[in-house]
Amino acid sequence: MKDIGFVLGILWKTNRASLLASLVTIVVDGLLPFVQLILVAQLVELAADGIRESGLWLVLGLCATLGIHQLMYHLRWYFLNRLQQRLSDMGRLMVSEVASKTPPRNLDDRAFNEDLFRSAQIAHGALLEFANSALYLINAVVTLVTVVALLASYSPLGGALILLGMVPTLFLARRAGVREVAAQRAGATYDLEANYMAQLLVERDSNADLAVMEARRYVLQRLESAMQRRRMVVDRANLRTLLESAPFTIIMIGCLFAAALLMLESPGMDSAAGIAVFAGAIGSVASAVATVQTVGRIGELLPSIGELRMFLAGQVREPLAQRRKEPAASSGGHFAVEFDGVSFGYPGSRGYALSSISLVAKEGELVAVVGSNGSGKTTLMKLIAGIHEPTEGRLSIGGGTPRLGLTALVPQEFTRFRMSVRDSLCLAAQGRPFSDEELWTALEKAGGAVFVRKLPDGLDTQLGLEFGGHSLSGGQWQKLALARLFLTSSNVWVLDEPTSALDAESEASLIVTLKQRLENRTGFVVTHRLLAAKHADRVVVLEQGEIVEEGPPRQLLESPTGRFSSLMSFQIDS
Repeated sequence: MKDIGFVLGILWKTNRASLLASLVTIVVDGLLPFVQLILVAQLVELAADGIRESGLWLVLGLCATLGIHQLMYHLRWYFLNRLQQRLSDMGRLMVSEVASKTPPRNLDDRAFNEDLFRSAQIAHGALLEFANSALYLINAVVTLVTVVALLASYSPLGGALILLGMVPTLFLARRAGVREVAAQRAGATYDLEANYMAQLLVERDSNADLAVMEARRYVLQRLESAMQRRRMVVDRANLRTLLESAPFTIIMIGCLFAAALLMLESPGMDSAAGIAVFAGAIGSVASAVATVQTVGRIGELLPSIGELRMFLAGQVREPLAQRRKEPAASSGGHFAVEFDGVSFGYPGSRGYALSSISLVAKEGELVAVVGSNGSGKTTLMKLIAGIHEPTEGRLSIGGGTPRLGLTALVPQEFTRFRMSVRDSLCLAAQGRPFSDEELWTALEKAGGAVFVRKLPDGLDTQLGLEFGGHSLSGGQWQKLALARLFLTSSNVWVLDEPTSALDAESEASLIVTLKQRLENRTGFVVTHRLLAAKHADRVVVLEQGEIVEEGPPRQLLESPTGRFSSLMSFQIDS
């Protein structure tokens, strides 16, 4: 009942007028077969008595019911379409709202991703189908109840048997629904893989990369394999439902057959009118039964609706990485970033990606993080930004542990937002509009003003070829990401190789600009170009997830045996 109430609540919020109008048309249309049977019975009696004038009005009444049926059909189609469009939007918005509030750490959790993926599917498909089926079921039930009530006036036991025959169908649909949801959950992993493989082939950049590697055929084979494995899981569940349906169908047919025999033996069936009512009623009941069987899909969909309801209520499966208890807060001033014995390990992996990190970065300080590939630099940046939570130890900004909202991140693999330049930049303040002067100032700082001025519509140029927009180079996309950083009001800037698409001179210039613009902020920047790191206030050298060296760059270079000094010498010699 909770799941049915959940859908009714959404329908009511979506569009009350369309819902009420749909219900009226459905109920009126469901009553028409009953009215038609009454008119047919009276018409047959009058015909037997030879009274033609009264019969003419009955014939006109029958014609009117046909006209009303057509009118109700078109009205129902109109209001249901309005309702379905708004319900689809509502479902998508509800799931998207949950996704927009999700802590970034959950995005690395397989269970959560499967729940999110399934909920998006249900909101877009099963929710619509459930609402549509439920409304058609009301129509069938109204027809079935009124027509069976008419037949019960001839044989109460026969009418009861007809209703009893519906029970196995609904029971079977419910069992099939539970099995289908279990199959879909088992196939969710294959769904995720298939969607990812399809995305790789459809998206422009990944398709081009695969083409260069001549790997598109391999990815297509992976896509076909994932879809085939999912079909096998679902097909097994469907076969079990098919085999289970045989005894339930026999019970239903037996009940209807017994009801028919009782009806034919009842006293009222010895007249022409009674026979006409019985013949018409059987047709209406058969049609209603077929509808009930079709929309018995409601029983199959209920478990899926329950999944969606629990997901939106936050009752998702327990994450793979359990939340740990936070140690007591330490004292800290303003927006200094403090690591106190922080270790971090990815879910399902052995060992730590970062181990026993203790570090304090003060306000106004720019810290360059360097090290070989796989040393933990990106993981460190994600911890600061609040995307990951420490497995051990404590990480705080200004003494507090919540970090989202206090940090601005330019990741190594930044998102290329396919919208106008203006809208892309305004994401820096959750869509709040900036003045043109503010936008151009940020672009100047990021070194992107020159190319934006050359775009067809400047700040209003649509980006992304797939949207009929303009294509940018990797370096130009990166400059937009940096411009967003300069527009934020965050107190900590985190940049993970923000200049990988820029030349060495541009990178060094940008790091100098970052240092000048920090003011009362704290900054972290990951770079592989150690000459650029010389412009930072402090350098932290990571190796195998541990800090092996830290200090002002000039001081570290004075130690010829130090790790930073040896890395610098190697790069210069190269």
